[in-house]
Amino acid sequence: MKARLLRRAAKEFYHGSAIGLPAGTILEPRKDGYVKSDDTYGIAATEAILERNRPTHCIPRHDSVFMADDIDNIEWMGGQTDFILRVEPVGRVESNSLGWYEALELYTWNDDGDPMANWLAQGYWSGEMMPDARYNLVEYRAESAVVVSLVETN
Repeated sequence: MKARLLRRAAKEFYHGSAIGLPAGTILEPRKDGYVKSDDTYGIAATEAILERNRPTHCIPRHDSVFMADDIDNIEWMGGQTDFILRVEPVGRVESNSLGWYEALELYTWNDDGDPMANWLAQGYWSGEMMPDARYNLVEYRAESAVVVSLVETN
């Protein structure tokens, strides 16, 4: 299984933020991740099974700066929309279909060995689009990114 690595020349990437950041700011992953202590949606379990199925050559989600290639997708992807920043990724960029993530989030499993849960997690890391997904948004991840400009304030 290989994560899809992207050439950046033809793509512009955007990152949503709760605070405005000036050009030149280096974005780094949130080491505390996106799982909150009041994990009412089961995000911790979803993130844990994704990490257990992550191929070693892929960037861990908790070590990623998340980006979109379409401003309109940031909110759908769970990002902040107070400030929309155009960013330039530093290093390699991986892309993953959120169709796999959504299916995994909605699927109920009782143990870590559940074949369907592991198949969905492996599908996410494949870099391929999920067949017949309701939403097949693509998230882009890099180990860091630099703010190029502020695009929008909401």
